[in-house]
Amino acid sequence: MTTRRGFALSLCAGAMLLAFAGKAEAKAKELVIVEVRVIKGAVHGAPFMDPALLPLKKDLQSGLPFRRFELLENHHTMMKAGEQVSIQFPGPKKSDKRFLVVKARGPQKGGMIGFELTIKALKFKTRVAVKDGGTLVVGGPNTDGGKILFAITAREAHRR
Repeated sequence: MTTRRGFALSLCAGAMLLAFAGKAEAKAKELVIVEVRVIKGAVHGAPFMDPALLPLKKDLQSGLPFRRFELLENHHTMMKAGEQVSIQFPGPKKSDKRFLVVKARGPQKGGMIGFELTIKALKFKTRVAVKDGGTLVVGGPNTDGGKILFAITAREAHRR
């Protein structure tokens, strides 16, 4: 009798561990690693590419009218659907405090990762999707001598 009871308890414990592991794996699939780069793009001046932006050179130089690209800030975070981060960026005046709010919508159909982008001060709100492991460049407002660009790179956390 005790052997059966011990076996039954072992089976229950094993099933609980498998269920927990399954839930942990599902939760890991909901997590996304996000990198948001705040970039100043300028039309005037000698061509320049900030060395930190070289991995994005192709994305930045195809179809954008800028000659100069300077990395202002770089933010890395891990998010799950529904979570958000606020990233301050410069406005036309140094005293301006503007924030880009990035809210994760999580994995979407077709291998995409969805986000909602909001800049309250500019009454700007949009939804975007980034290919898993890809980068999306979004044009932002004017700043001193150029335009703010946001390069959003995202990948599912469980992907290696």
